[in-house]
Amino acid sequence: MSRQLFLACLATGLPGLLAVPAAVAQAPRFMLPATTFDYGVVRGPATVGRDTSRDRDTAAAPGNAARANELATLGRVLFYDPLLSRNGSRSCGSCHEQAKAFTDGRARSLGFDGRLARRSSMSLSNLGERESGFFWDDRVQVLEEMVLRPIQDPVEMGLDLRELERRVASEADYRPLFRQAFGDEQVSPERIGRALATFVRALASRSSRFDWAPSASSPSSSGFSTFSPEENRGMRLFFDACGTCHARESRLSYCRGCVISGLHDRRAPALTNIGLDLGSKKDDPGLGGITGDNEDRGRFRAPTLRNIELTAPYMHDGRFATLEEVLRFYASGVRPHPGLDPRFEPRGGASWPPPMLPNERPRLGLALQPCDQADIIAFLKTLTDRTFTNDPRFADPFVARAQR
Repeated sequence: MSRQLFLACLATGLPGLLAVPAAVAQAPRFMLPATTFDYGVVRGPATVGRDTSRDRDTAAAPGNAARANELATLGRVLFYDPLLSRNGSRSCGSCHEQAKAFTDGRARSLGFDGRLARRSSMSLSNLGERESGFFWDDRVQVLEEMVLRPIQDPVEMGLDLRELERRVASEADYRPLFRQAFGDEQVSPERIGRALATFVRALASRSSRFDWAPSASSPSSSGFSTFSPEENRGMRLFFDACGTCHARESRLSYCRGCVISGLHDRRAPALTNIGLDLGSKKDDPGLGGITGDNEDRGRFRAPTLRNIELTAPYMHDGRFATLEEVLRFYASGVRPHPGLDPRFEPRGGASWPPPMLPNERPRLGLALQPCDQADIIAFLKTLTDRTFTNDPRFADPFVARAQR
């Protein structure tokens, strides 16, 4: 090609010479539906006929209701965007996968540079029901603050708020989302926190077999006709033995012959020491690391049991790989920690484990025989909500990952 022809091509912008095709240059990083999703809470049939005044009808916190769907849409994109980590390798969704009920299947979550976080990722199912107190150790009281903490954590995502703001503001694809959510294109950490928190509030699980059972069964003191005998027995055992700690966090309540999806036992302690460790200085202090109070050492928040079948491994450090291991621990593995919750104190007369030997210390834990443990697990699996884990409103919108 002559020099003159070459210069002419440059001047006229002849396609295919040096220009990048417009379709490639302008390809969006994420794809959203033409009509904005409705992020209002999807209630299960178990809510019919009861007081729902405490329920949140939308994903929004007070003051955000007018643009709740737009805020949640922006929050969904931010949640899955690896741009929010220092090296672009991790997103919030990396540690909170929808298929795993927004956990990651790891004992300790993986950070942006390959290091491990201190603890396992908690499920985000129904987190919006909680008025305050987040993370395993309750170190944050406001959801809008909680969603920004992992981004700033030096191990998890490693990005300071100033750089977070700069990165998001520089992405042209975010401009219409901010305009729709807030009325203008201004980006700030506060707005990012509001959007992320709105999306997290929308992650409501309401369609498990447990939710459908009251409307599909005739009231009976023995349980639900749609449950197996093992599931009904496990349900009774659960509320007798485990409900005080977990019913509130799982948004479950129980009365004889009637199980509904609702708030339960607000007097239950928010954080509990269940005797995972003996109380040595090398143990994770839990709440004690925040308050500095020895009585709080080893106390952790009880996680939701919604979709518990999908959220292994279990406990704050993922030490138990299966639900069977968890129930065996409660029956015979509880350790004599100085701050142990009184409900796990000695029970020498229990029928399980077998009778103690002479001079043996009374056992700690819950009096659960192997058949009891199996039935409780059968009941816990009725809390699995596949509608929630397949809901397109909560799915990863980024094109490259969606096409895998």
